[in-house]
Amino acid sequence: MVRIDIYYFGEEIKTEIEKRKLDNFFHKDILYEDVRDYFLKIYFNYNPQSIKRIEIEGYDDYILEELKLFSYLMELKLIKCDIIQIPDLPNLRKLYISECKNLSDISYDVLKLEELEICFNNNLYQLPETLYNLQKLNLLHCKNLIKLPDYLYNLQDLTINNCDNLKYLPKNLSNLKKIYICGCDIINLPSSLINVNYITLYCLDDLKILPDNMINLKYLELGACFNLKEIPNTFINIEKIILKNCKNIKYIPYSKNIIEIH
Repeated sequence: MVRIDIYYFGEEIKTEIEKRKLDNFFHKDILYEDVRDYFLKIYFNYNPQSIKRIEIEGYDDYILEELKLFSYLMELKLIKCDIIQIPDLPNLRKLYISECKNLSDISYDVLKLEELEICFNNNLYQLPETLYNLQKLNLLHCKNLIKLPDYLYNLQDLTINNCDNLKYLPKNLSNLKKIYICGCDIINLPSSLINVNYITLYCLDDLKILPDNMINLKYLELGACFNLKEIPNTFINIEKIILKNCKNIKYIPYSKNIIEIH
């Protein structure tokens, strides 16, 4: 499937690109002319400063050069695009990347980025260190990702699912409110999680201890964390604890009314 959706003042622009086929495959040269003409038509017929959101599915990396026309773009969604690098888009706030399997680099000019989601990628080893304003980060099935940025001071919502080679979280996550981690080699959680409210952890075989200073924690869900043996008794605001197949946790220092064991 090949698709481009462009939104002007929040409304989708109803302009179609002709999808020519040759022997059941897209002819790259013809398709490139279509895309270039399409973007130029949008650029000259609409105020480019008001193009805030673009969604692209199934294109090659040549399309990225055309994206630079829209320097005020705030939201970009790429699905199944054969790209290696994300271009410089200095005003981007939200970036969603799914099944762009050759992507190996994200531009370092992402200072204003607030939300980032990357799914099904095996070529990305690390994220840029300039994600200073990032508030929400979702990483799903990024098999070779080994490092997160050190400076995620504004991060509030973190989801990591099946990122097999990720072992450590950044040390300073003091603004984080919600964590979901599943199927990773995370060894420990940082001691900076003093403001976290919701934690869900599944299949963390190497996790042996939880920080004891998470005084604002309200919800804790643990599943198949086999090496975790105890829950600290310092979670003074805890309202719900759910344990699923955590057989080595023998003692839970909280009222039975808030504990659910499966």
